[in-house]
Amino acid sequence: YREISGATIRLSYDSSVRMPPAVAAAAFKIAESALDNAVKHSGAGLIEMLVNFNPHGGMLRVRDNGKGFDLGETLANPPGLGLLLMQCHANRGRLQLDVETSPGNGTIVKTGFAAEEAS
Repeated sequence: YREISGATIRLSYDSSVRMPPAVAAAAFKIAESALDNAVKHSGAGLIEMLVNFNPHGGMLRVRDNGKGFDLGETLANPPGLGLLLMQCHANRGRLQLDVETSPGNGTIVKTGFAAEEAS
C-alpha cells in the first residue's frame, strides 16, 4: 500500500492481546477495506491504523487525512462496495461499525468489541 499510494502508513497495536477468531477476522477485513479505500480514493498523505485495548474492550481505528466524502449522500445512493464490505464484515464479527467523514476532512473508520469477546 505504501508503494501504491506514496502515503505514510502507521500501525499501532498491542500484539499480546488475542481476539476470538471471528472478531479478529472481521477486524482484519474491515482494516483491509478501509486501507484500500483510503489508498484508492482519498488522496491521503497519512493513514493511521490503531488497535487499542482497555478494560471495557477494544477498538480498531483507521484514519486518513484525505479528501473525505459526504457520507449521507453516499448512503442515500447505492453505497460503494468498500462500505458494504466493511458493514458485512462487522455484522459477521458482531462488531459495531462507525464511519466519520466529511468533504475535505478525511475519514475515520472505527469498530469495537466488548472486553468479554477478547481473551
